[in-house]
Amino acid sequence: AGAGARSRSRASDPLSEALERLCDGLLSKRQARETFRKMDKDLSGSLDGRELKIALKRLHLALDDQHLAAVIAHLDADGDGGVQIHEFVSLVWERKLVLLRRRFAAAAHTAGGVDLPKLFKHYDRDNSGALEYEEFRQAVRKTGGASFTQSHVPDQELREMFDHVDKDQNGTIGLSEF
Repeated sequence: AGAGARSRSRASDPLSEALERLCDGLLSKRQARETFRKMDKDLSGSLDGRELKIALKRLHLALDDQHLAAVIAHLDADGDGGVQIHEFVSLVWERKLVLLRRRFAAAAHTAGGVDLPKLFKHYDRDNSGALEYEEFRQAVRKTGGASFTQSHVPDQELREMFDHVDKDQNGTIGLSEF
């Protein structure tokens, strides 16, 4: 993966450790696709166990066959025995959303605990009770830190994040979705 791939993880089990290392340093879907193509040595469009094992070894993580099979099973959404590019990008995407939720929670932390309603209201500039895309974009850019800059997460991907978070698909993000 990226330059940060050698950072030490806090993951406690081999599956979490492997997923974290595979995603570490990948800040956009473009980077995820590029990394996948580098790991796909036989250019099949699918990562098999051998290719995944080599990639993880390069990330300083050697897994036994049982743990490697668990990683593949976790990533292999369609059950065909390999990891396709869309499955890998999906992993990176989900990790990115988890990071964003953590950043919002950290930004909403007060002496009394986490106050997400207060943070939500701060970015709800028109006091509509919901975040429109532009308000969400500003919240992510200001709160997300270096991992969510325009160069790391283009507006097109940010729009996809917005649509993903907008569970009821009404074009806004309510506090419960936030």
